[in-house]
Amino acid sequence: MRGAVLPGGGRGVVLLLPGRTEFCEKYAGVAAECAARGFAVASLDWRGQGASARPVGHPRKGHVDDFCAFQRDLAALLAAAPVAAAPGPRVMVAHSMGGAIGLRALVDGRLTVSAAVFCAPMWGLAQGRAVALAGRLMAEAAVALGMARAYAPGGGDASYASTDPEPNVLTADPEQAAWLAALTRAHADKALGGPTFGWLRAAYREMAALAPLRLRAPAMAAVGGDEGVVSKAAIRARAARDGLPLTEIAGGRHELFIETPPRRARLWAAIDGFLADQKL
Repeated sequence: MRGAVLPGGGRGVVLLLPGRTEFCEKYAGVAAECAARGFAVASLDWRGQGASARPVGHPRKGHVDDFCAFQRDLAALLAAAPVAAAPGPRVMVAHSMGGAIGLRALVDGRLTVSAAVFCAPMWGLAQGRAVALAGRLMAEAAVALGMARAYAPGGGDASYASTDPEPNVLTADPEQAAWLAALTRAHADKALGGPTFGWLRAAYREMAALAPLRLRAPAMAAVGGDEGVVSKAAIRARAARDGLPLTEIAGGRHELFIETPPRRARLWAAIDGFLADQKL
């Protein structure tokens, strides 16, 4: 597994948990913002993506049999000497799939933090109930038929992030979309294609298992008004039930950290305010 640590100014350490397909280089700007605020930053490439090992032997297939595998990745990051020895409080910043992984670690007691920031967390997918049910049944059936490592419908070797499509579900900022596409092409060896049926089944199972569990750690959530990847309803529901401050950014899409400058400024203002409320 590949990890990265950026030293900080003694305020604490940010555990930066990325989403599916992502790699550390994408978060250079986020890490710089955290470092400017005095935090060290520790992040990783989840198994099967970035520069970490690809367990299925195919460089573009995003596959995992069970999301518990990602908990082992997170445990390895936490056990790494520079992270384990980092002084000060821990703050988790989790995006998309990282939001599901981070939530699981918190509710199971595998991870203790002074604050958690969930940005467009994958607590559900942006699907209606009928579509979600059909998707889960399809994934379960495909895995039962021995197709766990086959691409799910609509997926393939191509990386969505490298194509800069329009309309773009990731960001409404054309410059940031072009930057992400160029970065992904420049790091083609770290890019990832579509998910497999196995990943899809594991994701549906994990989201369903997490839904009834209460989060008791100090946490906030943020989501874009035009979110089209994960479920806004699931985020709103957990925020209301568990008492999470929720920032909804009008016009924002899935990647709030690479949104337009005004939207990014609002996101960081919300994060700064939340950390101040936690006296961090």
